[in-house]
Amino acid sequence: MGVLNVTPDSFSDGGLYFDKQSAIKRALEIIEQGADILDIGGESSRPRGPYGKGAQPVPEEEEIKRTIPIIEDIRKTSDILVSIDTTKPTVAKLALEVGADIINDVSFLNNMEMAEIALQYNAGLVVMHTRGTPANMLNKANYLDTTREVIEEIENKLSLLRKKGVKEEQIIIDPGFGFAKLSPHNITLLKELEKFSRFSRPIMVGLSRKKFLGDITKTASPRERMPETLAANVIALFKGVSIIRVHDIEENVKAVKIFTTILGET
Repeated sequence: MGVLNVTPDSFSDGGLYFDKQSAIKRALEIIEQGADILDIGGESSRPRGPYGKGAQPVPEEEEIKRTIPIIEDIRKTSDILVSIDTTKPTVAKLALEVGADIINDVSFLNNMEMAEIALQYNAGLVVMHTRGTPANMLNKANYLDTTREVIEEIENKLSLLRKKGVKEEQIIIDPGFGFAKLSPHNITLLKELEKFSRFSRPIMVGLSRKKFLGDITKTASPRERMPETLAANVIALFKGVSIIRVHDIEENVKAVKIFTTILGET
């Protein structure tokens, strides 16, 4: 899954693809470099707190303006799977109407209208664990048993989705690295990632350039964390992950090629 942030303030590449022309060019590069899924987001989810000032909320109209025209243009030239990275049901619905295939809601489906929209359009639905919002999620990063608690909270959410009628085959599970989790929690989750196989659904991880990887290697700049990202993603593949969400497409595609050639498809 290749990341396209159409935002001025994302933690890793904020502002690089903020205007439409740059965003379309980058989307085509992501496709050319071999991504299987294009993930388009118009609002940063960078947490506010000790990691920095954090991202600011984006009005619905602005998020629509940032993302929907990009999806429309991509659909004219490519049939790549498109994921809309949004917490707003209206944005998700419009994105699906113009050709998106997956809803990637990093609020942990805080608004269950997302489930109804996914059901209506038979769309994929990423169930990504978090607690709270970008404004307070780091204050909620309190765990006695990180992996067990994350799994239990995902199971509770899946129970609600089933009651809404969402089908198992629509669901993708994401443990939510960096969301309501501090570095020790993220490290534990990566060590124990194989435990998420209990869901019998594709597991997606967003490890790309994450702060906890930089904490290990003392690499402050997100854009300099590609080696850390490659190492973490290969570990994730070993542990059964199906989808890696990345900023550096070409390098990660090559890493996956080596992995699958030597060990077979995950």
